[in-house]
Amino acid sequence: MGLRAMSKFKLLQVMLVTGTLVIAGCSSAPTDDAGTAEDTTTETTEERTTGLMPLDEAEVAEAEAPEVAPTPSEDIVYFEFDSFALSSEARSVLDEHVAYLRHNADAVVVLEGHTDERGSAEYNLALGENRAKSVQDYMNLRGVENSQMYVTSFGEMNPAVAESNEEAWAQNRRVEIKYQN
Repeated sequence: MGLRAMSKFKLLQVMLVTGTLVIAGCSSAPTDDAGTAEDTTTETTEERTTGLMPLDEAEVAEAEAPEVAPTPSEDIVYFEFDSFALSSEARSVLDEHVAYLRHNADAVVVLEGHTDERGSAEYNLALGENRAKSVQDYMNLRGVENSQMYVTSFGEMNPAVAESNEEAWAQNRRVEIKYQN
């Protein structure tokens, strides 16, 4: 049985047990002369009416709990030189954010585009914005609302690494995904 079928089965069990308890709670129990309810059977109400064993608290909580997307583990995606195309690694990181944002409709992110120091300030601001918009478009196509995302560009102004070599430049060509409180 698949995970989804098992979840539906557990939910059905919970619904049957709950309905049975409501019905049992509404009925009156016969009383003896002392005014106490008599129960001469060892079966539970659930077993008599549904043929199912009662669920323990953990199973009930599992059936009632909505699926929760884990908090994304990474908050930066990187780009090649002079490019705003998303790599497969970047898409993998973004997919985690998509899942989280779709399950948390009140969450909002700022997508901050950055570049390395090469090129003019104007060009780098535009490239940083294109990188952030590339991330926004990817996430929007996968179901994240535009109202949950804001785009900004810092161009070359906020380097992650303040050095002038290929390693540093590679770390500076990025979009940072920052959640707002």
